[in-house]
Amino acid sequence: MKKFLAGTFSVVAITLAFVIPFSQRQQFNDWYVLQSYKPSAQVSSLASATAMTDYGRKLFYVNDPELIADKASFTAKCNQMEESIVLGCYISNDGIFLYQVKDQRLNGVVEVTAAHEMLHVGYERLNNSEKNRINALLLAEYKNIKDKRLIDTIKAYEAKDPAVVLNELHSILPTEVTKLSGELEDYYTKYFTDRSLVTALSSKYENEFITREQKIEAYDTELTQKKQQIDSNLAQIERLSDALNIEKSRMDNYRQSGDITSYNNSVGPYNQLVNQYNSLVRSTQSQIDSYNVLVENRNTLAGDIKSLVDSIDSRPQLQN
Repeated sequence: MKKFLAGTFSVVAITLAFVIPFSQRQQFNDWYVLQSYKPSAQVSSLASATAMTDYGRKLFYVNDPELIADKASFTAKCNQMEESIVLGCYISNDGIFLYQVKDQRLNGVVEVTAAHEMLHVGYERLNNSEKNRINALLLAEYKNIKDKRLIDTIKAYEAKDPAVVLNELHSILPTEVTKLSGELEDYYTKYFTDRSLVTALSSKYENEFITREQKIEAYDTELTQKKQQIDSNLAQIERLSDALNIEKSRMDNYRQSGDITSYNNSVGPYNQLVNQYNSLVRSTQSQIDSYNVLVENRNTLAGDIKSLVDSIDSRPQLQN
């Protein structure tokens, strides 16, 4: 009898294991993992800087976030198969990996990336009905986006794999768009106690690029205008040079023929023409000097942008 009962209890226990809802199993797994997990000070600061809720922290911590400074090691983890720059990745059942950007001008980029990857975990855990509801809100919000950079980013995802677009929108919109619809704002309080901290960090490092790009555009406009003026001056200088040569030849003929009166009468206009020529040459040289200074300033900014891009480019450098 005892053997029978023991066997019965065993079967019941096995049956119960199969009917435990996935969400409960997930919660138990999270609890189990976090019992022995202690985030590093750096990982904890990422969660604090982005105002993650307790739930957001749990999603972040349970995936044992790893910051990686070495490009080859990061690429090995995130398995980059694209030409675009990748700053982080979430791999289900493996963890969250973040590229450790060290350029202080881009302070905030690692924090925003951490929040972005945490949200991928959140999206993965939505049940079907909630995911459908949030997907509809995300698509409606995306239609209102005017930021060309964000639109281009989403289009790049669409071109590569349309299946990931909603997942990416779920992470991109709350970390990079300051104001969302009321329903989405309410939804993201699940992950952030103050979402504005995340978007402020995003805006800060984005502005490092934007301000330089805008200055370069302004320089390019000014350089185009200056070059047009310089080209016009050079053409005028050439015409004045031709006129001077013609006038000098005429005066030489007067002198050789002994027509001193005509020669003397030509000296004044000739000298005026020389003065006009010399003045235009000096003015043009000054404009050329100014143009060259602008070119240097413009190229310095372009170099700054390249160094910023290099600092976030996690792809290993190809060996020639």
